Order: sequence, then structure tokens, then C-alpha cells
Amino acid sequence: DTGTGRERLGHDGASGGQEDAASKQWARPRFTQPSKMRRRVIARPVGSSVRLKCVASGHPRPDIMWMKDDQALTGLEAGEHRKKKWTLSLKNLRPEDSGRYTCRVSNRAGAINATYKVDVIQRTRSKPVLTGTHPVNTTVDFGGT
Repeated sequence: DTGTGRERLGHDGASGGQEDAASKQWARPRFTQPSKMRRRVIARPVGSSVRLKCVASGHPRPDIMWMKDDQALTGLEAGEHRKKKWTLSLKNLRPEDSGRYTCRVSNRAGAINATYKVDVIQRTRSKPVLTGTHPVNTTVDFGGT
């Protein structure tokens, strides 16, 4: 889109240049740190914490809204779960904190969103149980595998 706008600037007269200057100011939101958003399914034990990031840019500067299971997080919930500008921090996790957390980033030019699935795992007080193939004693020649 921006390439087309730049071409228009060169070919049109003054009015075309003004239109382009106005449209150039508008930029749809985009996530600026997608590498920090790769893990979309997160499992954490009860009592731990997690930070969900949705760092984005755009013009005008986009706003962010956090939702849990398609319901906007209220101020009370946001107080318990600190909200910095682009990060939702969930602390002292409880089983009822499990769910789908969505960040909706929007400005006048458009909107994007990303969803994280958070599973809060209840710890059980029992001795560990080996699952799968159990370790066995094995003899290996020197240099072997």
C-alpha cells in the first residue's frame, strides 16, 4: 500500500500530494515483536505467573484492550492482573484464570488481535510416576552410542 502511495505522490499535482500526506499519516496497527508471541498455548502451575505480550505500532498510536474468553477485562480484574501498555501480567494464578486471553489492538486505520490460551495446572501431592519407556541398564562399547 505504501508503495502505491509514493507513486501517486510523484504523478499527481498538489492536491494528490496533500491526499498522500494525509494517507501516509495513517498506518494500520502491526505487532512489532512477533517473536515474543510465538508461544500461544501456555501451561503454568497454580501460584505461578505469566506475562502476555502484544507490542504493536501504528499511526495514530493504537489502543489495546484485553479480553478473557471474549469478555473485556474489568478494572477490578486489571488491578489484580497488572496491565502495562502492551503486556498483561497474570500473577498468583488460580485454576479459574485458565482461558483464552485476547489482545485487540486498534486505531482509526484498522485493528489486529492475538489470542493466548492459558492453562493453569493444579499440582497434585503424590509421588512421581514414571510414564512411557522406563530407563534400563545398558552396556555400551567405548565410543558407541
